[in-house]
Amino acid sequence: MEKIILIGAGGHCKVVIEIIKEFYEIAGITDSDYSKHGSQYHGISVIGNDEKLRYIYNNGVNRALVTVGSTGNSMLRKKLYEYASCIGFDMVNSVSRSAIVSPSVRTGRGNVVMDGAIIHADSVLGNNTIINTASIIEHDCIIQDHVHISPGAKLAGGVIAGEGSHIGIGATVIQNVKIGKHCIVGAGAVVTGDIPDFSVCVGVPARIIRQNTIEKP
Repeated sequence: MEKIILIGAGGHCKVVIEIIKEFYEIAGITDSDYSKHGSQYHGISVIGNDEKLRYIYNNGVNRALVTVGSTGNSMLRKKLYEYASCIGFDMVNSVSRSAIVSPSVRTGRGNVVMDGAIIHADSVLGNNTIINTASIIEHDCIIQDHVHISPGAKLAGGVIAGEGSHIGIGATVIQNVKIGKHCIVGAGAVVTGDIPDFSVCVGVPARIIRQNTIEKP
């Protein structure tokens, strides 16, 4: 099997390991947290910080995947994805065997589709997205770069999820709604209308409660 390096150690990484080990030999994990160096996640060692990625690439491992999760701020995932891409890594897609993905779905690079997720006809995934466990993306949806669709979230047909947005666990978005860039949709919310960029919304129906202030890592 081809070798791959995972970027980011944590809970999300553990789940990705269980999916991707069927397709790639995992050469190790990098993480900027020095306290994690030398530890193992499901038998895979954390071998150094992210500055080691160029060395790893130059030594023959040319596939990578960002395995840092996100809960409302996607900027770290974006930074790591862009850094690894600039080095030259092929940012692979990782799709669970138990996910259902229509053959008409168009997808970019570096996406993770977790167990039980469903993505229906003519939907589009950008780059570096997380389509988490048992989430549903109906037909003709557009999921832009660095979006996280949380476990159990449901998007009806024609929904647009803007770059860097986070759709919380169990949230529901009705058909043809546009969610702007870097929005947070709270857990269990029901979104019935368009949400402007940098909004945080919660409730049933969802209402905007504040602006999302994004801090770069």
